[in-house]
Amino acid sequence: MNDPQLTEIVHQHAEALKDERDIGEELLAAHPERRSALADLFDIAGRVKAAMEPIRPRENFAAQLRRQLLHEARLLKQQRRQPWVWFALGMGSMVYLFSLFAVSMRFAWWLFCLVGLVASWRKRAGMAGARQPVRNR
Repeated sequence: MNDPQLTEIVHQHAEALKDERDIGEELLAAHPERRSALADLFDIAGRVKAAMEPIRPRENFAAQLRRQLLHEARLLKQQRRQPWVWFALGMGSMVYLFSLFAVSMRFAWWLFCLVGLVASWRKRAGMAGARQPVRNR
C-alpha cells in the first residue's frame, strides 16, 4: 500500500470500526475508482474486527502485574536516591575529618602549652636555689 490516498481511506475505515461504526459502504460510494481494492480490504478488516474481541485479564494476573510494577517503581526511586546518599556520606565524612583535625590541633596546642609551662616552672624552680650574681653599681 504505497498509495497515500488508499492508506488514508483504510485508516478512516479502521477508526470507524474502533468506534463501532461501519462506514465501508459510504467510503466505497465516495471512491468508486478504488472499489475493488477497498472492498477486499474492508472485508478483511471486518472479519479481523469480529475475530478480535476484547478480553479482560484475570484478576490474579492484574494484581500480580500491579505488584510487580509498584515494586519496580520503588526500586527505581531508590536507585535515583542512591547518588544523593553517597554525596551526603562523603560530605559528612569530610566534615567529620575536618572536625577531628581541628580538635587534634587544639589538643596539640594545649599539650605544647602545658609542656612549656612545666618546663618554665622547672627552670624557675632550679633558678631559685642558685645564687644570683651580684651586680656592681
